Amino acid sequence: MRAARKARTGAGSRAEAAVSVARSDGPLHEFFELSLDMLCVSGLDGYFKRLNPAWERTLGWTREELLARPYMEFVHADDVERTRAAARRLVEGAEVLSFENRYRCRDGSYRWLLWKSLPVPEQGITYGVARDITDRKRAEEALAQARDTARESADQSAQLYRDVFELSPIGICQTTPDGRFLTVNRTLVRMLGYDAPQDLMARRVSELYAGAADRGPVVAQLERTGALSGVEMPWRRRDGSSIWVQLDATTVRAPDGTPRYFQAFIRDITQSRSLQEQFLQAQKMEAVGRLAGGVAHDFNNMLTAIIGNVELMLLDVPAGHRLHDDLRDVLAAARRAADLTRQLLTVSRKQVLQPTVLDLNVVTRELDGMLRRLIGEDVDLLTTPEEDLGYVKADRGGLEQVILNLVVNARDAMPKGGKVTISTGNVDLDEHYAAAHADVTPGRYVMLAVSDTGHGMDIETRRRIFEPFFTTKERGKGTGLGLSTVYGIVKQSGGHIWVYSEPGHGTTFKVYLPRADAATDTAGAPLPEGALQGSETILLVEDETEVRDLVRRALVRFGYTVLEAVGAAEAQDLCARHGGAIQLLLTDVVLPGLGGAELAAQITGRRPDCRVLYMSGYTDDAIAHQGVLAPGTWFIEKPFTPQALARKVREVLEG
Repeated sequence: MRAARKARTGAGSRAEAAVSVARSDGPLHEFFELSLDMLCVSGLDGYFKRLNPAWERTLGWTREELLARPYMEFVHADDVERTRAAARRLVEGAEVLSFENRYRCRDGSYRWLLWKSLPVPEQGITYGVARDITDRKRAEEALAQARDTARESADQSAQLYRDVFELSPIGICQTTPDGRFLTVNRTLVRMLGYDAPQDLMARRVSELYAGAADRGPVVAQLERTGALSGVEMPWRRRDGSSIWVQLDATTVRAPDGTPRYFQAFIRDITQSRSLQEQFLQAQKMEAVGRLAGGVAHDFNNMLTAIIGNVELMLLDVPAGHRLHDDLRDVLAAARRAADLTRQLLTVSRKQVLQPTVLDLNVVTRELDGMLRRLIGEDVDLLTTPEEDLGYVKADRGGLEQVILNLVVNARDAMPKGGKVTISTGNVDLDEHYAAAHADVTPGRYVMLAVSDTGHGMDIETRRRIFEPFFTTKERGKGTGLGLSTVYGIVKQSGGHIWVYSEPGHGTTFKVYLPRADAATDTAGAPLPEGALQGSETILLVEDETEVRDLVRRALVRFGYTVLEAVGAAEAQDLCARHGGAIQLLLTDVVLPGLGGAELAAQITGRRPDCRVLYMSGYTDDAIAHQGVLAPGTWFIEKPFTPQALARKVREVLEG
């Protein structure tokens, strides 16, 4: 029954992944909603499936109006055939398609849109990004009109041309085929960081091309076809920094057909490209996380049986027995495997968090001794806590893991020694910061920064450092899960993480966690080892035979009476037939048919005094929201040992 349910879940998850960018509960919904560009998902039936608010802002229609009608109804009549031809090319196998058309606004006017579309044929959908280029089109039309008017009145057209040229919000220039500037407008001058047009015109066009970008292919296309549209490339500003620009250009030819000069329109797309890269990275993390979470869930059931059975065997095998050391080796290996699956669940944001209100300065101070032993004598550790630091609400174990992993990463970046600095501070992230960082909500945060003086990272490494299993270390020196684990914990805690690094100049990781109002949470004292025995009756519901058998034997060993059920139906029958009291329902979260949460509601409805303890190898929305337990919910995470189970059972029964 579990296998059939998993198959159905797998088929459904692929369909859900296709629209996860627009789901109201999806991890990328916030970026989708805040994007300045018009994002959409459309189907082969001619209707939009998902739209972000940029459509409403640009066209005036509500999303409901746009979703209810075929999208071709909004296309200008002169552009219908071109749009249909583009759709046919996507169906016929084009990987990415760029084209332009006009869309009707609610007030009857039209806006020019530049499209980039990516088909997903196996899912029958197309991802689309539309950018409003009406201003650019108007600038082109104004320039064309200026040239026409020049034939009638040279003075009048020259002034009109200068006005359009200088007042355009888009950078405009004219260049010779060999790369000399003929004209530049002030928008382009400001964009590239120059003080005056003559400063920019003194440079060659080829000097603007940054990195691996090459002017040669651009010139070749302009000479061959006479135009190019939507070409994106990095350009170098006067101070040496790089920006991403989108280039649209045309060729002006002499009567004999040879190119006289090129006319180009340049738009700074650095911010939108940065958001796009963050969006693609988040998609990648989501896809890998889904896979990791599924693997960890099944593996945790097996590890629960292995660890639990070995622990029970060790209780019966004396220390001097020949099997004792072998069992210890098996237990150590199983625990290492459990640590790995726990990291996978963290990456996929499927682990259970039990947050409390914490002072980050206190957590850092209490880790100080461990961190100094961890980094070694050749690395200096400096902490600079901010006084009057705000509180955060987070899982303490997860927060400690974030600090430890970041410090270990810093140490590994300094093989010859150096300095690690841990600092904290109160930070307010405003709308401007949020606009430049995907998935960031403006507000009050507490910042944790970990800096090192190591070798730093290049751009390509920075783009991949949070990917699971990506590592720059030599084979056998790391799993590649350290920073992806940090990413998962921070994101599941409602925070954000950002990295600043350059080769040869060290690295700084900044973690931003939402600020909490006050430290009011308190933790109960742990139970002593001798207080684990009990005599109550427990209804155990678990569909995995090996796990169920282990839990039953462990509970019986600690003195409990156990009623054993494979699924919800059998558990309900046992509950109805059992004449005595049932003090505790111990159930897996995921069961065939009726889930653990629904079963608990029915059992406690009949037996109000029965308490509930959930167990699972991963989180489930029935008892947790984004991995955070619902108030008053008791939970034990697989894999667990018999002693850990007995301790948790006593906590629930006596809590």
